[in-house]
Amino acid sequence: MSESVASEISKSWEKSGKSDFIQQCRSIVENETHLVGGIDRKDAKRALYDVCWLALKGSLKVEQTVGALTEVMELHDELSSVLADVLGVLVEKRKEIEENPRIAV
Repeated sequence: MSESVASEISKSWEKSGKSDFIQQCRSIVENETHLVGGIDRKDAKRALYDVCWLALKGSLKVEQTVGALTEVMELHDELSSVLADVLGVLVEKRKEIEENPRIAV
């Protein structure tokens, strides 16, 4: 999801953004039995990262994000592992930003 797509999803979250995000995740995992090491894992990471980043920036409410992520986790057994990876990256990025406020958000 590019920055402009993420921005559009956050603006229209209530109307269609949430369902667009869930549909995007559904299409990523639709025919996959395993995400580990596959190209679809990269796509799944990107989609989850973008939505989590929008929540960290305050563009989405945390409750909205958690609700959507809860729905998405039900789509595939391995998505919880992918989300754990994404959250680890975001924790490190957040620490880096706090240590160096000049980093663009």
